[in-house]
Amino acid sequence: MKVKSLLLMAFLWSSITAYSQDEHVLVVAPYDGTNITLDKVISGDTTSTGERKDLNRIYQLQRGGIYLMDAIVTANYSLKIIASPGTERPPIVYKGYDANGIALNKFFSFVGHGNSYAFQDIIFNAVNDKGEYDKYYHSGLSFAGDNTRLEVKACVFNGFQSGAIRMTGKDNTVYLSDNVWRNGNAKYHPFVGQQGTYGVFPMDTLVVTNNTFFNNHGYSLLHGTGSGLIDYAVVEHNTFYTSLVPVLELREMINLKIRSNIFYGIAAYGDTELSRSGNWYVNDGESALSTMYFTEVSGNQLFSLKRMREKDRKISVTNNAYFTPQAIEDYNGKSYTDATGGVTEVTGTVWMNEKVQAMFDNSTAYPYFDDSDNYNADPGFKSVMAGGKDVNDWVVDELAYACVEYRETMDDPTKGWGACSSRRNIDEDLVGEYDILRIQWPLVEGNHEITNPNLLSAGHDGLPVGNLNWDSALRKEYVLPDGIGGMQGLGIGDFVKTAEQYSLSNYPNPANNFTTISFNLPTKREVKISIYNLLGQEVEVVAQDELSKGHHELNIDLSSYSVGLYLYVLETENGTQVNRMIIQK
Repeated sequence: MKVKSLLLMAFLWSSITAYSQDEHVLVVAPYDGTNITLDKVISGDTTSTGERKDLNRIYQLQRGGIYLMDAIVTANYSLKIIASPGTERPPIVYKGYDANGIALNKFFSFVGHGNSYAFQDIIFNAVNDKGEYDKYYHSGLSFAGDNTRLEVKACVFNGFQSGAIRMTGKDNTVYLSDNVWRNGNAKYHPFVGQQGTYGVFPMDTLVVTNNTFFNNHGYSLLHGTGSGLIDYAVVEHNTFYTSLVPVLELREMINLKIRSNIFYGIAAYGDTELSRSGNWYVNDGESALSTMYFTEVSGNQLFSLKRMREKDRKISVTNNAYFTPQAIEDYNGKSYTDATGGVTEVTGTVWMNEKVQAMFDNSTAYPYFDDSDNYNADPGFKSVMAGGKDVNDWVVDELAYACVEYRETMDDPTKGWGACSSRRNIDEDLVGEYDILRIQWPLVEGNHEITNPNLLSAGHDGLPVGNLNWDSALRKEYVLPDGIGGMQGLGIGDFVKTAEQYSLSNYPNPANNFTTISFNLPTKREVKISIYNLLGQEVEVVAQDELSKGHHELNIDLSSYSVGLYLYVLETENGTQVNRMIIQK
């Protein structure tokens, strides 16, 4: 991971933690049919010469409000959108039609390099203002820039038919926590409904924790092959709740942890001999529909440039629970006659297909692969009633029904494309057409509490497997993996590796023309201390030398500095520590 990029993200996050009293906040009123739409607010927030009025702008949307976008916002600047404080339903952002009457195919298109983006407590709804749910193949947030820093926290992505978050730039860092992806289905294609992130280029870091992927057809996390190395990824304490196809297509990984997740009713479409031949998302002849999929990376040029070998990779898949409900088991093992008269024999989903399992079994070629302590067990989701129906039964039965219909209506068996009469939108069926756009809150599907006593402490950290948000006390116990940092306020606070702590501080703070930076070193160290501005730019290196063990104080002349908030950073080969400094004159 790149220190300067991480420091920039830490700074941007720290600058919006106290957003209710931050002078950079712009409160946006909900759309009432007469005021301007959200896209016009954001795009129009510029000076008369076309420059951004405030590079640190935070757009605050009101809870309970509805926000229309009738144009895609194309931005080459950093952006933060948050909800107002409270417990009311988060604001809903939905798509309308542009001036030519064409439905929008995304909300935002981010094209700048090195920018930082933050979204918290927002519902992004792919259902448009005409109530059209699956008419368009559309995405949500599109990122084409390199070195992007993104955190999405406590958001809901509803009804997307493509990647709700699409990353096509290089060396990006993405943090997804406490979100819900739901109703990602299509009537016309069994594989449509990708959720989560979609990417084909190298990524620096991907961290996905405490999310729920509910009632979707397609992939939850999809990453390409060929040039798509991900240096470091963590996927833990998530609940993957039903899908037609695999949910984790993370092909070229260097360091990856998949642990303490629940995979329930995954890849339910089943496997056929035909799907093993020439399928794009697995190697020819392999089982197509397993829970997850990885590949070798030794042929990747970027991997070779890192001077690494295949055996250097570290992938652990541990402490997960997976289960296939009976309705899906009943669908598997049967033969279906498609629209052309052909017969399709369907076999059930496997936990790992042959190629992936062989990698874990070969400790000589892959000494750092670990697939221990995974459980084939029913999590026993607590029955949640909505609209007079049991949500668990409704979703599973609808999924099995969709699988049958897709098989039986295939007009091209080589593609495996059929049609389904149901849109599988749980809001439409359990709540009503009106709420497809407005979305009932709390979400109709509930919080996915589990009751299986064997899984209540089966996580790698002794916590229950799956998303922990069904119990606020358990969620507070959750700690991010080593080297990630801690969640503070809106996002990542001290967003750097801190193998050593240096008691870094400055006084006075707020400072005027002078301040003293103090710190402790456990042993002699090469030390660099730098000061960064609000843009994440290095303003000054105030120390760079080998220093002895013990307490140190450094007097800094701030007379040339402008009033504002700054970040000062202490870096050594064993750790980095960050702190904030306010200058008032």
